[in-house]
Order: sequence, then structure tokens, then C-alpha cells
Amino acid sequence: GMENIKKASELTNEVATYMIPNVKSDPAKQAAELIDALKKVIMGNFLVVMINTEDPQLWDSNKETNREFIEDLIESLHGCIVGIIANEFGFNEIFGKDYTKLSVLPLLYVRHDGDPTSKGYKPFGGWKRPSLKQYKENQNECGAIVNLDSLIKLSLIHIS
Repeated sequence: GMENIKKASELTNEVATYMIPNVKSDPAKQAAELIDALKKVIMGNFLVVMINTEDPQLWDSNKETNREFIEDLIESLHGCIVGIIANEFGFNEIFGKDYTKLSVLPLLYVRHDGDPTSKGYKPFGGWKRPSLKQYKENQNECGAIVNLDSLIKLSLIHIS
């Protein structure tokens, strides 16, 4: 929660927030509420928001609705650095195989195979390769349950 984000931001300027949006709620309102909450705990640091698009069950069955929603959400996250968390199956189910508009953003590719490299990655959504990879989940590290991600190649885009 926010307490963990606050603790992490006291140690480093590189704190990313994981967002599971609600497609049935106003994206601008969700973005504003998240930014307000983050500004209270992340003093002077970059606001990095990674939007989770892994689970089709959390999204609308209409791909066009989902496309409009994510574009509005990203636009509403002005002042933040935004990335996408996805795997090929979920992304294609949610947005369609032909949707590439998000590929200008960093991709955190999810494949829990224990391998921190991008070996085996098949391009989707316009991303030729991921920026990061989540290769293990629910790992106990120093008494905290975390997901393990690896940096492959990262270029950050600031939404202004």
C-alpha cells in the first residue's frame, strides 16, 4: 500500500506504482485520485505508474471501449512516467492483436519462467522487445512478498 511506497521513496527516487484500473469508472478521476495519493507519500520523486493490462476478466469485453479507456487514463496521468504491464495473451484479448498505440510506452512483460532475460519473447502490441520483465512472483525477499522484475532496456516517456 501507500505506506510501502512511502518507505521505498525515502530510500530511492526509483519507485514505481502498480495500477489495476477499473474500466467501469472514470479514468480521469482514477488518475487524479492516484496522483493525489502518490504526491502525499512520494515527495519530490518522479511519479512512475505501471498500468496492469494482464487480466482480460478485469476489462470490458469490447476492445474499442478498452482502447478508449486506456488512452484517456494515460492522458490523465500527466506529470507521470507511465508504462504498461502485459503479457501477449491478456493484451491481445483486451485491446486486440492490431492495437499498437501503447508501444511508445515502456513494457513490463510478464512471464513467470524464472529467467530474467527476454529470451522467448514474441512481439505483440507493437513492442519489438520489452523494457522490463517480471520473471517471478510472490517471492519472499527480506521479509516482504515481492515480484521479481529485470531491466532489459528502459526508455522513459514523461506524460506532459
